Amino acid sequence: MSAATDELGKGRFASAAGILRRAIRLFPRDELVLRWSVELHRMQWRYREALSLLLELSRVEGLQTITRQEVMGQIGDLLFENGDYGRSAHFLYSGVAGPGSGHRRSKADLTLALPYTRHQITYRPAETEIIGSIWPSLLCDLGDKTRLCVIDTGSTMSILSRGVAKDAEVSGVRAFGAVRDSLGREHGADIGVLANLSIGGIQLKTLPILVVDDQQLALRDPFGGPEDSPMAILGLDILSRFRVVLDYSSELVRLDSPSKLAELDSERCLLYEGCLVFPVRVDAVDMWFILDTAASHSSLTQAGLALLPGGDRRVIPDHRHTKSLAGRGLISRQVQNMVLQSSGVRFSGVVMPVVERTTSAAFPVHGVFGVDLLRHCRLTMDSGRIRLDQVGSLRSPNLRKK
Repeated sequence: MSAATDELGKGRFASAAGILRRAIRLFPRDELVLRWSVELHRMQWRYREALSLLLELSRVEGLQTITRQEVMGQIGDLLFENGDYGRSAHFLYSGVAGPGSGHRRSKADLTLALPYTRHQITYRPAETEIIGSIWPSLLCDLGDKTRLCVIDTGSTMSILSRGVAKDAEVSGVRAFGAVRDSLGREHGADIGVLANLSIGGIQLKTLPILVVDDQQLALRDPFGGPEDSPMAILGLDILSRFRVVLDYSSELVRLDSPSKLAELDSERCLLYEGCLVFPVRVDAVDMWFILDTAASHSSLTQAGLALLPGGDRRVIPDHRHTKSLAGRGLISRQVQNMVLQSSGVRFSGVVMPVVERTTSAAFPVHGVFGVDLLRHCRLTMDSGRIRLDQVGSLRSPNLRKK
């Protein structure tokens, strides 16, 4: 197992997955092999495979590295995330122990107010206008109210501010616990039930929704963003159920039924720590970036800087300010003149601040790919893959003039 975890820690996902595929054939009931195989399937959005392996793990006698309660809780988490609410309740209650106990109890209690299974979408092609010059936003119906919602690929679950949640008559609101944003920062949240959500005329009906303080949503973009902060966010729990085309050239969002993108002209994206990450080649070095449509500026992490050719020698002062609950902070470092490539796009002359991000050592996150770059692309997301297409000049808008 050390070979697989070493490869994963270096960002070599395909190599780690290959090692685990061979290991599961040789040791189909080995505890560690099963646990890491579950994790890699979850990162690849492979719900059925991950659930099957978790159920197999629950049948292993004498578990040494994980408690049976935790296995049951993870089964419940997976069922709930994929809309199998009724089946999830037993497993969630059985897994109320350890760090995830608060989340699981809240979700289990909430299943009493949710349908037994998630509403099946009646798909039809839909287009809706992108509103807002920085964050891609669109009008959605929340219950019987129409509100502006930000498309946020950096959020696992969809979120409403407390004021909007009250206006939309979100019911059964209860404490949920700490959740992470795309920079790995933790903040508190509640969870409740939204009676209906409609996007471009497509009905999603009853679904769970996170609720946070208005000020907390205003701080999701540490670089500032627009003056009018978002009050509602569409996260990956909703976006992953569609083929989503975010087209800045025509200022439209297109939604349709999911169908796989061709591998030759798209990139595999992974789900890690609640964020969507995808491969980006930076100055000829392979890295993993969070795709964050609610981040006004792209950035490098310390891990990304360490991989960059020249590393710390390329750092120069940066005096832009960020915002947080603790007040305004100062970013003191940036890197200039980088070249980024992914899928069908290439950016030159890119300037990025270096931002600290809290993360585990299991898998590296090298940066955040934000709206400053995305607005020069057409983004297609579908079934765990993404494609970026050129829609104009791709010379970075952050290039410093000499």
